[in-house]
Amino acid sequence: MSQPQPHIYDKIGASKSDENTTLKTGRHARFIYIYLPELSIRRIAKQHNLDSSAPIAIYDNHKGADRLRYCNQAARSFGLAPDMALSDARALCALCRFYPEQHDADRQWLMLLARWCWRYSPVVGLDEDRFGIWIDATGAEHLWGGPSAMLADMAQRFDAHHLQAHIVMASYYGAALGYAIACQPNSPVIIEPGDEAHHNALDPLPLFAMRLDDNQIEELATIGMRLIGDLWQLKRGMVAMRFGEEVILRRDQLFGHAPERPVPLTHFKPVMIQQQYHEPIGGLASLETMVERLLSALCEMLGQMMLGCRQVEIGWQTIDGQIDSICHKLSRPSRDVRLLQRLFQEAGATIDAGFGIEHSWVKAGALSAQMPQAVIFDEDGTIIDDNHDKLSQLVDHLAARLGAERVQSLTMIENWIPEKSEYFVPAQEIMTQDTSSKDDLFAAEMNSHLGIHSPRPMRLLSPPEPIGAIALLPDHPPSQIRWRGQNWRIRRATGPERIGPQWWKTHQDGDVLSRDYYRLETQTGHRLWVYRSGLPDRAESISWYLHGLFA
Repeated sequence: MSQPQPHIYDKIGASKSDENTTLKTGRHARFIYIYLPELSIRRIAKQHNLDSSAPIAIYDNHKGADRLRYCNQAARSFGLAPDMALSDARALCALCRFYPEQHDADRQWLMLLARWCWRYSPVVGLDEDRFGIWIDATGAEHLWGGPSAMLADMAQRFDAHHLQAHIVMASYYGAALGYAIACQPNSPVIIEPGDEAHHNALDPLPLFAMRLDDNQIEELATIGMRLIGDLWQLKRGMVAMRFGEEVILRRDQLFGHAPERPVPLTHFKPVMIQQQYHEPIGGLASLETMVERLLSALCEMLGQMMLGCRQVEIGWQTIDGQIDSICHKLSRPSRDVRLLQRLFQEAGATIDAGFGIEHSWVKAGALSAQMPQAVIFDEDGTIIDDNHDKLSQLVDHLAARLGAERVQSLTMIENWIPEKSEYFVPAQEIMTQDTSSKDDLFAAEMNSHLGIHSPRPMRLLSPPEPIGAIALLPDHPPSQIRWRGQNWRIRRATGPERIGPQWWKTHQDGDVLSRDYYRLETQTGHRLWVYRSGLPDRAESISWYLHGLFA
């Protein structure tokens, strides 16, 4: 079946007449359905380190016989197809690799992807029967610059991981699901609000897009009903009497005539472990043992739940009712008991037990899914490429000892003014940012425009220091400068590099003059970065400043 064109439907009009039509719900809703037809194939290829372009098929036992469930494109090119007997498939393609279906592993992958989709909306759910993820993006599109930008970002991220994804946005959940599984578009599709737009998009689709079973589809085919649009020729009463109420319900859900509320995923709740003591405890050794046991029990529970945390709190209550706690944050989700015990190694000495502690607890917050990771060892038995983990652990340890606000790192912002293009933030906040890039988190690129990169000095003076300069106007570099009571003759110079002021600034705000930067080399070998504030051709006052020193 050819796919309806175009991919983006923008026609809005009145719906087709239908008796007993109920009040439509969700007219302003925006549902996104992401269909992942090769999720199981991709998981198998990654698990066994296979080339995903090689023929791969997955089979399952159905009615006492092994039959194919999923095939990638390479396997289909050899004639393999779902529901084919495994014995016939082996005879047809000896090069194909066959693997049994693993429902739990596939669901785990699907669950991780669904939780990853929380970045787009807090309302996300699974469609396990079809390897699908749905997102209620109502009211969230503007955060990404509109629906088209949101879907483009999704498609780009799935393509980056070589995971085939068919993405459809519609006003109703059933419409987005039906179009995604029936048409399987290669690029994101937006079915615009409006009954006519939905009919234009959905009427040409086959009946399985309505989520009917095979028996119902065969019965409808006996009277010539093969497309969704064909059903509009029949009366509701006749369809319900002969084929059942489910056919009417599915059709109404497809066009928003009947409400459909799929159940979303629940967000992780904090994990808490409590300990009650028959006799009040105190003393350094007892308190250290208390902390160690609480952390060990917490990490064991997080491991069973396959979760990592970025915040751990240990609290206690003394026999006189005083409550206190110690909290540490992590730069990356973790459940490593050695890391947590190292962060809380001085907790026993800082706890004020008073007349004794009768109740204690440990709570893990900011939870996220964390699957076990395979590590690679070299010939000496050391882990390869764990520098980032070591860096994050170092940041966490320093933050625990010195305070999170005292361990800071520079981060870049979009500003052409050099002294305003970076600022200090807590290092743990930098580490929690997206680590999908292969570049180091602390190695930020300098501002660039149209691919032009200008060198920047290793050291900037804050604030820039005024200097005296001898230079020909309007654009010649200085031939001699005077800085801190010393004269410097210039041997070589390059420039200027002009940096304009921020256009929204006023004279009351200050710093509204253009700057012409020059890279100078003195006769003694020093390399300086100076700029002239103000433009002579605009009759502005001219001032010279030394802003940085090159290595």
